[in-house]
Amino acid sequence: LFLDRTGDLITDSRLREEGQANLKRLGVPSSLLFDSTPPSYIEEDHCRRHVPVITGYAQSKGVEDYEALRWGVLVRIDRADVLGPIRVIVRNLALAGLGMLLPLAGLLVVNIRRLEQARQAAFIESERARGSEQKFQEVLQAAPDAIVMTNHEGRIVLVNRQACELFGFSQEELQGQPIGTLIPEQFRHVHHQHYARY
Repeated sequence: LFLDRTGDLITDSRLREEGQANLKRLGVPSSLLFDSTPPSYIEEDHCRRHVPVITGYAQSKGVEDYEALRWGVLVRIDRADVLGPIRVIVRNLALAGLGMLLPLAGLLVVNIRRLEQARQAAFIESERARGSEQKFQEVLQAAPDAIVMTNHEGRIVLVNRQACELFGFSQEELQGQPIGTLIPEQFRHVHHQHYARY
């Protein structure tokens, strides 16, 4: 639409035929802004069709100082025409996101279930091992012979009560000591050679 400074329509329009040719008097927001603000756009209702539109507005520069040629220019497009493609893109992105998220969510649920099953199995195994460890300790302590266990470095990791009584040390004193501690002084060198060879 082209308007003069007072808001009268310059171009033919149904509004002119209906006797409503002055958009400023009708209170159309874009017609009130075109000559008082920089070019921009505004969302408003279409006077005749009563649908939301986006109206871009600007004022022409005119010819020299001739004010009569300074027109308002309003360009309208239905809001649905602007938002329609955006909605399609957003919908497609949402569908693509769901297409990726649903399998990931399913995979997450499956993995959580597997982890829970593994945790339960580990708990049961731990309870069994704890029971086995306790039985082992009972058998070890009840054995009539002295028992000493070492790790691969030859350091004591386990002794029973009979070994402590035999050698005259407490379990705490023997724990972590080299096995050579329990060998008489004159045999330690030979024991060390045998152990190294073994």
